[in-house]
Amino acid sequence: STDDCIILNSCHKLRCEAFHSGTLRDRILEDVSKLLFRTVVDLTLKLPIQSYRLPNSPLSNEDASFLERFDFKSAHSLIGEQSANQFADRLLDGVSFDGSAFATTLSNDLVERIDQLIGVVEDIEETSDRSPIDRNLQYTQFWRQLGSKLMAEGVREPELETAYRKWQAEGHAKYTSHKIDRWRRQAKSIANCQKPARALAHYSGIDKRLRPLEEDVAEAAYRYEKEIDAQIEHYK
Repeated sequence: STDDCIILNSCHKLRCEAFHSGTLRDRILEDVSKLLFRTVVDLTLKLPIQSYRLPNSPLSNEDASFLERFDFKSAHSLIGEQSANQFADRLLDGVSFDGSAFATTLSNDLVERIDQLIGVVEDIEETSDRSPIDRNLQYTQFWRQLGSKLMAEGVREPELETAYRKWQAEGHAKYTSHKIDRWRRQAKSIANCQKPARALAHYSGIDKRLRPLEEDVAEAAYRYEKEIDAQIEHYK
């Protein structure tokens, strides 16, 4: 189903982050893992079983332990129509999942990250006034995309400012204060999602746009702290 695809794809991306980038989403990891587990178990009921291979008699210790684990009296019990349900029921025993709580967990994770991001930016800019923050946020993007090239070509003020305003009016900024506020509203609304797959899809969409900005701000904060440390050392 579409929901199964969303869950499998989203969880695979999170798995790749964990194993290849070392990124662990501590606040959502348990709930996401439970959702993935339950989804995969449900797939064993949706996908047809192609064949069985019965173990030799007498049973090896491993085969006997397997049958005992899933409460089958004999290997021939595996052929029954209810065997798949019996496997699923045993696997899901004790693995509880609350869809509403899951949506709230995803929502809280994004909202907290966005609030933290805004807080760090305000510390770096040394102001909570959104106007200069938004300008610096957009001007940094302008500088990377166009401004530095124009400067290298000999363009100076006020032509550089004119170029920035034209670039801004054309909507080239990927990140603005307005967009970040909209992401926060969207993140907050995830808590109202009725379907776990829908909540996860919305989470993944916002997370994909947010992560590059988080990395940029983290790097800026690091440079800011290094500069402060250097000034402290200078005045000692």
